[in-house]
Amino acid sequence: MIHQPLVLGGEHAGRALAERLLEEYESVTFIDENEAVVAHAIERGIDARVAAFDEPQSLRTAWNADADAVIVVGRVDPTNLLLTQASRTTFDVDRVTVLVNDPQNTDVFEDLGVEVICVTSLVTDMVVGSSAEPAEDARAGG
Repeated sequence: MIHQPLVLGGEHAGRALAERLLEEYESVTFIDENEAVVAHAIERGIDARVAAFDEPQSLRTAWNADADAVIVVGRVDPTNLLLTQASRTTFDVDRVTVLVNDPQNTDVFEDLGVEVICVTSLVTDMVVGSSAEPAEDARAGG
């Protein structure tokens, strides 16, 4: 069971996720590189911190040591990979979920043993799944 989720990156999407998680959990930490987004998150009652993701000491300083689950939601897969690896190795978090932006990168993340969410695949599956029935209905004259 998750007690202290930590959201890494994603700017406004990450902030919105942290805000939504705060409805379910007593404490949520959000770390991002964008100072304005972090300031907005703080205004919304989120424990938000600024860190430069390419500087290990900056991330170490911003990290919440009590985090027991990490959700990585950045827009750039190489950065998400770096944050995923740091979450597992440097910060020893067992439960890591990562947003993968390019479906071709999914295997790389899955090999790390983390939960993978590929928005491109999800949206494609939804569109294909939802368009299959109406197309059949249209051909049947319905």
